[in-house]
Amino acid sequence: MTFTDGGEPQSFSFDDPEPLLAFVEQLTGEPRVGEDFEDMWGHGEVWGTAYTWKEISVKVWKDGPASVAILAATVGGIPVRTTSGIAVGSTRDDVLTMGGWDEWDADGDGQADYLGVDGQEVEGVESLSRPGEPGREFILAGLNGDVVTELQSPSNDFSDI
Repeated sequence: MTFTDGGEPQSFSFDDPEPLLAFVEQLTGEPRVGEDFEDMWGHGEVWGTAYTWKEISVKVWKDGPASVAILAATVGGIPVRTTSGIAVGSTRDDVLTMGGWDEWDADGDGQADYLGVDGQEVEGVESLSRPGEPGREFILAGLNGDVVTELQSPSNDFSDI
């Protein structure tokens, strides 16, 4: 994740969540409060800790890196957008115009509720959603109707969780 506010860009690795969490605390002016999150199948296994502020959440996985969900157009008053210019509040058409693609139809109504954007191929892995093609990492844009309501990163199409 890279932050730029008129000066030199600051980058934060998802592999080392502590500097990222400290930065979010500074940016929001709010201390972190963590809550364990469990596996999605309801077996009660703790997978990590989620830290949630009004505009952003950071999940720190027990055996892996962090992930971020941007929940507002700004965090700490600073506009947040993808490299291609997508932000919370952008439209489905905006994402598709910027090269985005349908990623997941969560409710089965025939229209994707999640779109991928800013994809990069990853060598040595195969896509689970596009068999025979290289895997890719991307930013996942969650939609409510046709409006982007969150941006999740990192996302990929080659792991099963």
